[in-house]
Amino acid sequence: MFDISRLRRLAAATGGASAVEFALVAAFLILPLTIGVYDFGTALYYWLQVGNAARAGAQYINVNGYSSSYTTSGNTCVSGTTTFSCAIKTATPLGTNVTVAVSSNSPYCGCQSGTTYNAKTFSPPCNTCNATYTANCCPAGQTPVTLAQVNATYTYRPIFTYFGFGPSVGFPLSAQSTALLY
Repeated sequence: MFDISRLRRLAAATGGASAVEFALVAAFLILPLTIGVYDFGTALYYWLQVGNAARAGAQYINVNGYSSSYTTSGNTCVSGTTTFSCAIKTATPLGTNVTVAVSSNSPYCGCQSGTTYNAKTFSPPCNTCNATYTANCCPAGQTPVTLAQVNATYTYRPIFTYFGFGPSVGFPLSAQSTALLY
């Protein structure tokens, strides 16, 4: 029936003790590593989505024209409408948590050729000459362009605060995109 000598031999055996101890300790080491990798991957995903929001804002400006009032702050997307906020909302799953706005120093001017871009200090319209640029606003072979910068920001809140590493309120993620106006 029940062999007590077999039970005594099992209790005296120590061959697998180190493997059991390693399994218990490894679980506490691998769990934080796994959560950290997950958090980093999620932050990277959200950073890519912030970039998508900035590019969607620049594309909206390219298609619908420039306005200094374009912002997602305080604006909602009503179904069936085509607004700046709706363009951002459909481009990214971040919804109203991402803030996208046209930069306060937009639009700005520059001269470009096929391979180079030179920023200029005169204000739009960029093909208008001023006291500094009297004959041709841009050097020969370059075209005057007007650009607008779109900025997107989002605050990523990690799963854990990681014991004082990094801000406890989250990490600011940001991206910029440039729209060619004319």
